[in-house]
Amino acid sequence: MALKDIAEDLMKRSEKQLTQFAAELLQNKQFTEALVQALDIATQARNQVDKRLQDYYRQFNLPDRKEMEAVAGKVKDLAKSLSDLDNRISRLARQVEDSLKTRSGAA
Repeated sequence: MALKDIAEDLMKRSEKQLTQFAAELLQNKQFTEALVQALDIATQARNQVDKRLQDYYRQFNLPDRKEMEAVAGKVKDLAKSLSDLDNRISRLARQVEDSLKTRSGAA
């Protein structure tokens, strides 16, 4: 048996054992309650950090994430409009150039 085959076999066994262990943990009522409680605490902590950051932003008159995303969206729209305008101006310039060439050739 090659080293690669041994490694693959070991990985499959490890994955199977890990999956089985995780399933057993999730069936344990105490574990699931502790997991739910830990996730709840983490969510509360994140919400507190977000609230404090927003308060600091307001204190220093800085934009928050939502305001920055709104500005970024407006900048994207503006960039697209400028690109469209540039394309139109280029087409118009070509038309004027062609028109001038036609007139100078006819004269």
